[in-house]
Amino acid sequence: MVTVELTSSESCVSTSSVTSNTIDITVFDVPSVPGSITGNTSVCATELNNYSVTMDPNVTTYVWDIPGTWQGNSTTNQIGVTPDVSGMISVEAQNQCGNSTATTLSVSVNALPNVSAAATDLSVCLGDSVRLTGNGANTYAWNNGVSDNVYFEPTATNDYVVIGTDGNGCQSSDTINVEVLSLPTIDILGDFEICEGQSTNLTADGGVSYVWDNSATTQTISVSPISTTGYQVTGTDANGCKATSSTVVTVQSAPTVFISGNTSICQGDAVTLTASGATTYNWSNSFSGASQTITPVGDTTLSVTGLTSNGCAGNSSISITVNPAASVAISGDNTICSGDNVVLTASGSSNYTWSTGATSSSIAVSPGSTTIYTVTGTAPGFCPTSIDHTVTVNNAPNIMASADITVCTGQSANISASGGSTYSWNNGAGTGVNVSVSPATNTTYTVTGTDANGCTNTDEVVVSVS
Repeated sequence: MVTVELTSSESCVSTSSVTSNTIDITVFDVPSVPGSITGNTSVCATELNNYSVTMDPNVTTYVWDIPGTWQGNSTTNQIGVTPDVSGMISVEAQNQCGNSTATTLSVSVNALPNVSAAATDLSVCLGDSVRLTGNGANTYAWNNGVSDNVYFEPTATNDYVVIGTDGNGCQSSDTINVEVLSLPTIDILGDFEICEGQSTNLTADGGVSYVWDNSATTQTISVSPISTTGYQVTGTDANGCKATSSTVVTVQSAPTVFISGNTSICQGDAVTLTASGATTYNWSNSFSGASQTITPVGDTTLSVTGLTSNGCAGNSSISITVNPAASVAISGDNTICSGDNVVLTASGSSNYTWSTGATSSSIAVSPGSTTIYTVTGTAPGFCPTSIDHTVTVNNAPNIMASADITVCTGQSANISASGGSTYSWNNGAGTGVNVSVSPATNTTYTVTGTDANGCTNTDEVVVSVS
């Protein structure tokens, strides 16, 4: 039998091994007082805190008691716990003999602040600014680089978390979702190239309401710019998001169309009219082309529409006065005998120009042969008119008297003429073809013969008296 005597009543022994000749006996001292508990005495609810006591090699078990939270054994001298309520934290240090000592620490548990980000989640349009403000604490820290109560522009839908800290340093958080709504795609439909003087309709598309830069609020507006002009519309979709679209209406100048050609012509004359200044041309007389030749029967007005390659039109017109011919007549003999003069007189106009160069209304001419005389008459408002007058020149007849003859005193002689139609003798000889004369002395008898044209010529015969 083995007897172990302890030096202290607080000690205990433990047999670890026994052999035939030997027994190992361990003597355990009573654990020392663990000393004060170290750790936060003012903590936040739900916050993990670490508490510990001084390590004692004689302690095999630490019994922790956390108010309202946890109670249990631990083989270590420290523990991490989250106190629920204020109270005393205690720890009891035990050795393997069951001896123990204990110590306590008063801990105050502070409620967490009721932090809120906002009443409801937010929806904003892309490009809009939003301000997030925390409530329920003293200071606030947001994630994603957001500053409390400072505007920023979110670029995508995201959750934003705010951590609020109160005066006790306790924190809680809240989350708000900020939905970033896409902007509507606003388009402008219509004709963006018009001609000078035209109008066009511009129609907005992609929204539910619109405001144009001219303050119009209809979906479609009619514009009539006098020069190239830009237009802008802001469209709002069903979410209230807005986007802007713009366009330019190009104004093409109308062509300046000209018509060249005589504007005053004479009756029966043709005139060529030529349009220029555009690409294609349509005339009011249904002719298509740049140039046409017409013979108007009276005063005429023609218009032409010229089109450019972009379809813009310009107009021009021309008035053509058709002047009547002046009235001209010539009076005067049409037939004369060689060597005779004739007076030709023009009438019916104001001014006259003869083919001889004369500019008087009457001229006297003595043509040596048949000649055509032309006179051109002019008068205000009338076209020059030219007419011809032919003067036929007949040659003098070849009148031949009979041969000279000698007679005795007191005798008579027969003389004759030829080459004419009628004859007239001097010296009272008579008017016939054959006449009988009884001169007392030598006498010359001259015969004048007239032909069918009225032209005359002479010849003579000598009657000698012996």
